[in-house]
Amino acid sequence: MALAIELATVRLRAIPLEQLADRLDDRFRLLTGGRRAALPHHQTIRGATEWSYDLCSPDEQLLWARLTVFAGSFDVEAVEQVCAGEPVDRPDILATLIGLVDKSVVLRAEGQGVRYLLLETISEFGAEKLAATGEQAGLRGRHIERYLAMAAALAQDPTAEDQLPRYRQLRLEQANLRAALDYALAAPGRQRDAARLANSLSVYWQMASSPGEGRYWLDRRLPAVTPWRGPPC
Repeated sequence: MALAIELATVRLRAIPLEQLADRLDDRFRLLTGGRRAALPHHQTIRGATEWSYDLCSPDEQLLWARLTVFAGSFDVEAVEQVCAGEPVDRPDILATLIGLVDKSVVLRAEGQGVRYLLLETISEFGAEKLAATGEQAGLRGRHIERYLAMAAALAQDPTAEDQLPRYRQLRLEQANLRAALDYALAAPGRQRDAARLANSLSVYWQMASSPGEGRYWLDRRLPAVTPWRGPPC
């Protein structure tokens, strides 16, 4: 973060703040350069991130890439369910995640229990690595399945005694719920999962006093689902 601020400050000598902010979506290309006396791995944001990546073990590098399937924060259970797989199997997840925390690649999310997150730049870099592995579709599929099950559990009986804890858990996962909906809407063959997830989350959006968002997702999933035209004549 300090490196990013330093490099952004240098760019302010050449372009106004508003233009700099508009271009930050491509931060790896924009925030280049820096002090000539700096170490080579501190010359660019990408260089610094690649340096951190090279310090990780192969298992840590792979888990870093897989973690980018999450949006916002996540917990260990989610990582075990979504990201476990050869060569980083479920028994290896916690130790590998701790290694990433020790290297400050993964951060503890404050005030949300034991949850973790990736900074945006770290996540963007890891997502590039994930795309190169060919695992992206499978990970997104497991991500969809996890959050579909959580939403369905809430929708099954909104009056059950355990629904308040379920609702609170979904509140923590709101960014991942939106990501799961986006993944399902975009993935071939997942449109009906998108419909099921949007329908199940209707209860959640009502409880969260966000019926407008519920309608938004229901409207988005409608064109993706082939309408039923009745039995053939």
